[in-house]
Amino acid sequence: MIHYVGADLKANLAAHLCPFDVVDGPERRPTTTGSRERVVIEHDPSGGDSFKASHLQGPGPPRTVLVRDIAYKVTIYAKSPHPGAAVWEHRQRAERVLDLVVVGLYQVAKVRKNLVTLKSGKFVDPPDIKDSETPGYATYELLLNFDRGVTDQNWDGSESTVITIVEGMIQNTTKANGETAAGTGNP
Repeated sequence: MIHYVGADLKANLAAHLCPFDVVDGPERRPTTTGSRERVVIEHDPSGGDSFKASHLQGPGPPRTVLVRDIAYKVTIYAKSPHPGAAVWEHRQRAERVLDLVVVGLYQVAKVRKNLVTLKSGKFVDPPDIKDSETPGYATYELLLNFDRGVTDQNWDGSESTVITIVEGMIQNTTKANGETAAGTGNP
């Protein structure tokens, strides 16, 4: 699901004239590098998922049984276009993008009929610029949960077969002291 939320967010940002790309994470690189402005969306490995009762019950297939609240992390890499920009200028650009991302996530969730819960956010220093006197970009991490309905369906996505149990459909046999009485559950 995270890929599709990211694709919808990318389209939303583009519609708002935001020049940032949205990419699937985690990025597997030895350095985080801020040379490429982007928004990375990925599972939050430290956040974990939670499960709760469904907030959206529909009459038709597939039936939503419960909700999985999935922990995500959105990382924004922003770099001011001004040569020799100060840290606050990189951060200011990141905050502009952050506003668009937050609004975009709410709009994507609304269209998809999901709920998004923002948990926390902060500027971070990736390991490759942690000790730099003049970091050349700003990095902002936003932690959130995006819910997803868990539906009663078959592996291929088709509607799950519902069986109505009627009297006599389930039978049992109980053995006690060597005697049996079929169907009654009593010896």
